[in-house]
Amino acid sequence: MEKKSEEELKATKEVFSVRGGLRQLINALCEATGDKNIICCSSDTIVEPSENGYCVRFTGKEAENIRLKSPVVISTAGSYNLPALLPFISPEVLSPLTSLKYAGIIQVAMGYTEWSGSSLDAFGGLIPSEENRQVLGILFPSAMFEGRAPEGGALLSVFLGGVKKPDMIYYNDEEIEDIVLREVESTLFSRKRPDLLKIFRYCNAIPQYEKSTGERLDCIRRIQDEYPGLILAGNIRDGIGMADRVKQAKMISDSLINKII
Repeated sequence: MEKKSEEELKATKEVFSVRGGLRQLINALCEATGDKNIICCSSDTIVEPSENGYCVRFTGKEAENIRLKSPVVISTAGSYNLPALLPFISPEVLSPLTSLKYAGIIQVAMGYTEWSGSSLDAFGGLIPSEENRQVLGILFPSAMFEGRAPEGGALLSVFLGGVKKPDMIYYNDEEIEDIVLREVESTLFSRKRPDLLKIFRYCNAIPQYEKSTGERLDCIRRIQDEYPGLILAGNIRDGIGMADRVKQAKMISDSLINKII
């Protein structure tokens, strides 16, 4: 067995989050780089090769046309957005990427000022398909992290849909609400109606790493070799989880810093 590196030894199975929510990461980034260097709420972004790098054109928050030049462009866009983002690459070349399938997921946040069901002293649970349940799993954010619910209350995060129930993403709010209320009652024995119930739909939530993954990764390598300075990242490669994104970001930033140094 190979010895773990110093970085790998630091990794644990402990579940953790950012105090005050993940927005604090963005706030820290703004403070470190300056608000003027971060542009949010843009649209119609197009990347094109130009002299000594790339030209990025997009529409800003105030509907102004913005044009930036850079020797490096890092994309974390979903594969379905790449043809519009990178029009200089033919659809045929991009096809191993654009053929990537995604699972649609519904997330339902359920908040209780007073919790009266089973003890939630756990991370939550994913439900095997043989259980024939209508939900994929239920997580207990208020049991894991501070500030998610009032004292004595609870916050649940219920997931539905996925590759085995793809049509569920099109259910209306009333149907979804009925399902989650029944499932929470039958699994966690809570008959009380939540004080908060909010439904979120993610049509392209989880990319599926199928047999075609090798072809997709080869395609990314070919594109990056042909267009130096263009980096295709995000969950189209290197895994789908939050930890995968942090690891990928460090890997890319380290490689860029080493080139500059």
